[in-house]
Amino acid sequence: MVKLTKKEKNRFSIVELLCLVVIVGLILFMVFNRLLPFFKVKADDTVSLETTITKAADAYFQKHFDKYPKNIGESSNVSLLDLKKEKFLKEDIYNLEHDSCMANSYVRSYRLNENEYTYNVYLYCGDESPNEVELVPAPSIQLSFSNDDGEEINSNDFDSIKDASFMIDINGGQTRGGTLLAIDYYSFTISVLNDSDSEKANVYHSGILYTNRYDHLKFMKKITDYMNMNQATSISITVKVVNVVGGMQEVSLSSSLSE
Repeated sequence: MVKLTKKEKNRFSIVELLCLVVIVGLILFMVFNRLLPFFKVKADDTVSLETTITKAADAYFQKHFDKYPKNIGESSNVSLLDLKKEKFLKEDIYNLEHDSCMANSYVRSYRLNENEYTYNVYLYCGDESPNEVELVPAPSIQLSFSNDDGEEINSNDFDSIKDASFMIDINGGQTRGGTLLAIDYYSFTISVLNDSDSEKANVYHSGILYTNRYDHLKFMKKITDYMNMNQATSISITVKVVNVVGGMQEVSLSSSLSE
């Protein structure tokens, strides 16, 4: 019978430990790979939840055409409970924490134009409840004076602004679930006072400018393409944006010789 020395026994134990670590690592690797698709599906389900509910609402309003908003710019709602009751939703909606979203959630249908309606999902799960005033997702606007290179000019530097541009950076906003919203239209107004008639402003209005339903727009416009700035003493620019669910934002920017 062969006897192992104490040193050989320790070496053997280390080899066994290393084998055990490798085996456990392989097991964890296989388990993780099997669970990864599950977690991916859950994430994809979260992203597509608003889409699923929107499709159900669209089918509901197609069936109940009289419940569509009557006039452009108006809206009407349908609850998730009604969508489920009429089988447009096959199952109850839950969030990732397994809280029910059925009690207070609804879909808002907005009449965008004569033949087009958009939908916005208001999802409230668990103890969440709707706001007293309905919050329509609004677009955001960044407005600044800039030189030809796109560098911002301080609004106090009126002499530079007279021959400058203004930069408009618009985002259409997003829903509670993170879905980006398209921009429906925007407009801008330029108002200029000059030293020859400081009581009456010269005003340019762009009118409504429709987009190709982009969710982000950024561009520069040369001030002198629209207004004569030779005798100008002040300028004010206002930009208004409306997204496809009726959310509106308005921002103004001004500068004057006296600043």
